[in-house]
Amino acid sequence: MRIGKAKENGQFEIVWSSEKQIFARPLLTNTLVDSMDDEGIWKVLVDEMGREVSDGIIAVDQDNKILYTNPLAIDITKAKSGDLFDDANLLDKGYEVIKRKMRKPYNAFLIFLKKGSAKTISQAKEKYQFGNIVTYNQAFQKELRIASTSSQFDANVLILGETGTGKEVLARTIHEQSPRRNGPFIALNSGAIPRELIASELFGYVEGAFTGSKKGGSIGKFEAANGGTLFLDEIGEMPLELQVSLLRVLEERKVVRIGDYKERPVNVRVIAATNRNLKEEIAYQGSFRSDLYYRLNVFTIHVPPLRQRIEDIPYLSIQFLHQFHQYYGKGPLELCDSALQMLHSYHWPGNIRELKNIMQRAFLLAIHEPKILPLHLPEDFQNSSTIKQHFVGNLKYVEKQMIEQVLQETKNMTEAAQILGITRSTLYRKMNKWNIRKKRSKEQ
Repeated sequence: MRIGKAKENGQFEIVWSSEKQIFARPLLTNTLVDSMDDEGIWKVLVDEMGREVSDGIIAVDQDNKILYTNPLAIDITKAKSGDLFDDANLLDKGYEVIKRKMRKPYNAFLIFLKKGSAKTISQAKEKYQFGNIVTYNQAFQKELRIASTSSQFDANVLILGETGTGKEVLARTIHEQSPRRNGPFIALNSGAIPRELIASELFGYVEGAFTGSKKGGSIGKFEAANGGTLFLDEIGEMPLELQVSLLRVLEERKVVRIGDYKERPVNVRVIAATNRNLKEEIAYQGSFRSDLYYRLNVFTIHVPPLRQRIEDIPYLSIQFLHQFHQYYGKGPLELCDSALQMLHSYHWPGNIRELKNIMQRAFLLAIHEPKILPLHLPEDFQNSSTIKQHFVGNLKYVEKQMIEQVLQETKNMTEAAQILGITRSTLYRKMNKWNIRKKRSKEQ
């Protein structure tokens, strides 16, 4: 892998040496973006190498401080830029830690965490299933086991997670796996309803309770969910004055419609969800009541973002393709390896919701093709920055130079393949592809 930036030329190459070091030197003279800082250099280097070798890759300084990590390394170590790299327990997880030093002027190291290719990550781990939710991620498996336990009781549940991680899907699954499965599942998004209407939506109202009220009144979500489950999404958006009324209903299991005085008993199991940090809002902003928080989070379930459970991407992608295929009656049911690698390398700010949208777009573009190819993915998805586009354009040319240099610096094909991080058969195939003359082998 040769990639980077020279001080004068605008680009440098990163080269594997026979001493198991990595060094930089000028490669081409075409001008790239001159404003790249150190963080940008490490990001491009690590991300592009991750594309090629499907390893977790971490750049660290001489003090083992992390400079940058690719998404797979984040999932493996749970570490981020600025943390100290710790290889404890990585061997137990089945990862080999390979550390290679950068030559001057970069006093740094690249750490490779090897455990098979991105394509086989899911196959290498044990899956766990709760209802229709499947995961290969150990952290999410732990949370789903809590969800499974909570489904058998009526205690309140608080689901925490970023937007698009599937909090409502998990809430519905808890309901479907519970003794209340034959009752209604009613959802209310607290952030999507005007403040003045939330109370009437929750508790209902009687005729004439306010201007514009419906003749005969209306029941609220609590009464509609009687005998089943009420899902309160974005609970952190609920106005402070209504949190008192909600707390009272949770404690007394009775509701009073707006404009009425009669108490009506309700038998409802409540599941709430939010993408906010409610503890911080209680402590620093005062925008959420602590007594309501502790009433809601008998069971707390954290749904990790997709970038922290990338081993689930192959399964989720194929699942979406099958859904689209069933709806349209045709279309691809697989992804090619390079397209799957792109999905693994992406940072997924929109989480599973974004993955589904991207897969639907790719499916429709490839409706008459057998597989999803890289060209079916969005252009900005394939090339996250202008700088990256320049580097990707040189990868094929760089690969040939890299193989030629490693062959010159090593004694035999086995050693060359090991330094390049590929098998001997793959090395022979690439040599044939680039018409590289085989060196005289010293192997028997």
